[in-house]
Amino acid sequence: MSSEEERAAKRDKRSDGDYQRAVGEFVQREVIYCVSGLVFQIGSESDEWFHLFAQDDWETAARESIPDMPREKLLEFLRENDCEVGADRSAATLSSACLRHLESAGSWEDFCHALDLEPQRHEIYEHWIVSEWLAAQLEQRGEVIERDFYGLTLWGRACTGQAILLDEVICAIYDEFQKARGQS
Repeated sequence: MSSEEERAAKRDKRSDGDYQRAVGEFVQREVIYCVSGLVFQIGSESDEWFHLFAQDDWETAARESIPDMPREKLLEFLRENDCEVGADRSAATLSSACLRHLESAGSWEDFCHALDLEPQRHEIYEHWIVSEWLAAQLEQRGEVIERDFYGLTLWGRACTGQAILLDEVICAIYDEFQKARGQS
């Protein structure tokens, strides 16, 4: 199945009412309460909490820079990361190989640091108290997490205007959780 077919299958599954109900129940267990007003009020009074209002997006910065990178840089990166690749490959093939490596290794930030690339910044719109388990899952996926905001574990949500159960990151965590439980 191609990646486009996989995305289409995910979209179809995620628009199913039973799936949304199940994810909604998952969200009710793991997402506790919205505290955006509280965080904004306290955060605006101190630079200590600045990190709760912006999210660094290293992946997009890397994905956008790779197609424009010179072949030599792509080859160097692939060789440094022990990726088998022939020097006679086209820049497009090398770009694809870099992306595959970064997708599997999850080292977007390291890649950007090595090439002096700045991340894209996304504004955090909402702040939610979440379970420790969900915080760990979100953090693994690059979401903004604060584990001790006056004793609360917070998730800085970089989107707004839709139910949390529709967020791509939440659906991915739910799908992985179900897979680990032997359910699909």
